Amino acid sequence: MVDTNSLLSTLYHILERNKATAEMQMLKTGDITVEPTSSDDSGTTYYTLTVSLLPSQYAAQIEQQDLLQANLLSALRILYRSIQGENFEAVAIVPKLIVEPTKIQADPEVLEVLMEELVLQEELMIAVATGGPKINSVNQEYKDRQIRITEILRELNLKNPVPFDDLWKWYGHWSSGKLPTYASRRAFVSELFDPLNATIENIFEKSADSYQPPPVTGWTRVDRTTAKVSDALSAAQNEEDYQAIGLLCRENLISLSSVVFRPEKHKSFLDKEPSDTDAKRMLDAYFGCELAGSSNEEMRRFAKSATALANALTHSRTASGLLAGVCASATYAVISIARIIEDERSN
Repeated sequence: MVDTNSLLSTLYHILERNKATAEMQMLKTGDITVEPTSSDDSGTTYYTLTVSLLPSQYAAQIEQQDLLQANLLSALRILYRSIQGENFEAVAIVPKLIVEPTKIQADPEVLEVLMEELVLQEELMIAVATGGPKINSVNQEYKDRQIRITEILRELNLKNPVPFDDLWKWYGHWSSGKLPTYASRRAFVSELFDPLNATIENIFEKSADSYQPPPVTGWTRVDRTTAKVSDALSAAQNEEDYQAIGLLCRENLISLSSVVFRPEKHKSFLDKEPSDTDAKRMLDAYFGCELAGSSNEEMRRFAKSATALANALTHSRTASGLLAGVCASATYAVISIARIIEDERSN
């Protein structure tokens, strides 16, 4: 029986000596299986090595596929020429079967948390493999995060592409000889995460209908504009659509500020006289007044941060589904906070 890990480690060194960079890259990024496929009268077992690549990677090398397969098979036969009873008869490079999730209704906040966790996990894997922190000092952090990531992905019908449930297993992989340089380790980790990151962002952009406006506030113009934002998110398809969502969010904040800002009460919290469309300054003054005091410091900071984020994103020159969704979420948060404040004030 072939020991796949030992085989790949030795094969990698043969390819490296022959400067077969394309073949080495495939071994690093593909899913490798080795299976017995035939035998002869002498009792020799013949194996086939299969390299499964992501569709995009498969398409990129399809024109030289025959050459790559031949080179890998030649290296394998050199490796096994002195081994009795075993040899290789074929190498197959195939596209990996990917089952795309059907329409996923995902909570945008959950997706944002997932994207943050993936960034932290990717950075940590690279750090420990390139002279960063000692594994013992960060392994528990890594394991806990790996569990959280896997659980969220399971809810999205997605698989965690990182096969290492702790950093010592990752260490065993990179130190086996497959990834001898810092650059090769960085590239390996990026190739693990990049397809998933792209998938999550795609889900985020296509999950516009997952964004639900806050409960009806009773402020007619605010509610009307909130509904427009929600409808625009559901229908958005291109950069111009996403830019329009930013403008609608800005209009929504202006409408909100015109309802809740009362000059006679909130003006003293202003640094200067606002214009009729200066929603950020009016809302900052409103939250500064209504959430005054040390006991409300965290709520005040959150409300002002949400206002600042929504206001900044409405003026962004870069339009994308991700940006539009975050902008809408921040705007909804500001409206919800103001509604809660007004309800409490009237009781």
